[in-house]
Amino acid sequence: MNTVSALNVNDIRKIAKLLKSNSDRDYVLFACGLYLGRRITDIISLRVRNVKDKDFIYFKEKKTGKHSVCKVNDELKSILKEYCNGKDDDEYLFRPLKRKENIHISRVTAWRILNNAAKEVGINAPIGCHSMRKSLGASLFKAGYPIEMIMLLLNQSDPAITKRYIGVEQEEINKLYDKLDFKLLEK
Repeated sequence: MNTVSALNVNDIRKIAKLLKSNSDRDYVLFACGLYLGRRITDIISLRVRNVKDKDFIYFKEKKTGKHSVCKVNDELKSILKEYCNGKDDDEYLFRPLKRKENIHISRVTAWRILNNAAKEVGINAPIGCHSMRKSLGASLFKAGYPIEMIMLLLNQSDPAITKRYIGVEQEEINKLYDKLDFKLLEK
């Protein structure tokens, strides 16, 4: 199974810096993916009115039909304020750069943006749109937040699924391997 990876803080910063230098739209897309922890299909369908001057962003998830509310932290609020300045409230946040009609980019376009940036900064791990969501969960887990809270934040239904999703389970298995020492050549 070819699963996408979570990004570490250094890689996140490298990608953010590159995206910011190339395109405000792509940088804001990445920031929203990291800070909101929603699936890319829910993020790309946001309009200016959904985020402009908001403390909370409300979603009805396309995949699950579940409702979720995401608090907008100060950094993302600042990013969104600058990005939304001068945009019409009905405008999609993430429009194709070379088209005039009010449509949003596709999931595939979002994937290409992230993959191209990851390759450009030298990340060789498998990266996808879920990498942003996984990075949020993994960062919170490493910071000591309980898996049950991360599960709720990601709007998932089981802590075991969340641990597997953010890669904690594999990390724990790898640590077990590191502890093995049969002293095979010792007499």
